Amino acid sequence: MPKLTNISGRDAVKAFLKFGYRHVHTSGDHAILQKPNAPSLSIPLHKEVA
Repeated sequence: MPKLTNISGRDAVKAFLKFGYRHVHTSGDHAILQKPNAPSLSIPLHKEVA
């Protein structure tokens, strides 16, 4: 299995928005995303997210 590459937090948010999540708010440097019948996500808006 190939290794996954690191991406930025903003790119991660964009990817989850394409899958139906919506950006609810930003708390500090974390974006909070929600989707019905799915867990809420807190994604750090850092330069790299492992």
